Amino acid sequence: MTKRIGIHGFYGMQNLGDEALLHVFLQEGRRAVKGFTPVVYSRRPDRVRDEYCIESQPAISGRKRWIFQQWNLWRNQLFILGGGGLLHDYGPDSSRVRIWLSLLRSSLRLHRKTALFFVGVDQIRHDDSRRLIADTVSKVDYISVRDQRSADYLRGIGVKKEIHVSGDPAILLATPKNRELPSDRKPRVGICLRHWFQSKMQTEDDVLFEQILDELAFALDKVSERYDAELIFYPMRDISYDDDREINKSVMSRMMHRDRTQCVEICPSVTQFLKDFEEIDVVLAMRLHAVVLPSAMGIPVIALEYMPKVGQYMRTIGQERFVLPMNVPLADRLENYFNFIINNYDSVNRDLTERVTQEQQSTRDVLNGMFSLVL
Repeated sequence: MTKRIGIHGFYGMQNLGDEALLHVFLQEGRRAVKGFTPVVYSRRPDRVRDEYCIESQPAISGRKRWIFQQWNLWRNQLFILGGGGLLHDYGPDSSRVRIWLSLLRSSLRLHRKTALFFVGVDQIRHDDSRRLIADTVSKVDYISVRDQRSADYLRGIGVKKEIHVSGDPAILLATPKNRELPSDRKPRVGICLRHWFQSKMQTEDDVLFEQILDELAFALDKVSERYDAELIFYPMRDISYDDDREINKSVMSRMMHRDRTQCVEICPSVTQFLKDFEEIDVVLAMRLHAVVLPSAMGIPVIALEYMPKVGQYMRTIGQERFVLPMNVPLADRLENYFNFIINNYDSVNRDLTERVTQEQQSTRDVLNGMFSLVL
């Protein structure tokens, strides 16, 4: 029997992290639900259809297509919002929150089963947003969030239902394994940086921004010198207004040992990213999923905490000692973290593998609970 499950998220938008979440949804849905038939609601359904060969519908439709959209939502046995940090206020009003909740609210009115899929709640600044989130989420059948901070926030604005808390589900895309530093080649460091901001799409402190870039370059030069390491910069997104290659190249341009670095020019697919990182020994990362995916493979990660979600995830897997806040000075601390990992590689890898394995089981339990709504 067909089990039609719709999901609405930031899919098809050329963000490797969000595509990793969709990969998890498809992987685990096929595992858990007989007759699993996914439908992805996206701003770019054409991209989703082309890449995944599954049904994808527009997330936003005009008046002429509204009736078709409602009929399409009614056909779902389950409608899911997520995953990722969809519920946030970066704009001047609550319009972003309203857009993300619109299909979920329609599904509730159509009396469909509903769920939140490891959603993050960040930077909610408007009273209208808080009221709308509380009213909508309180009616959802199954609520899962990606960190305790999001759960506490939902409870604080009045959500009384059970909230399931686990780490990011992309942790299920790999199997952690015991690793050793190679004796037949130079150690390889994967570096994933991005532009960062707090409440709007620009840097609030340009001076601090430049200082951090300088310190990153200085610390990476030291690592390169001390361990003769090969440094490889990877983008997780490469579109005009959110292009990781710009930050990667900006740090590289400040380095003395640019001849020891590489810069990947095209954002890899999720599958290619996992394949490439099999040859990486240590990772320095900012974006959440640049932290999650390598850690899921058992690769030690140093995380730059540009937003709280990064530190939250590292605490979930017991790696909070390798979290760096985005302030200065950081060069000495970053170099010390690298030194510790390189000199204690076996024990760091062993601890990471054990903690990730535990978290994977917890995450799969939460997913099984969500999919049980249609079993």
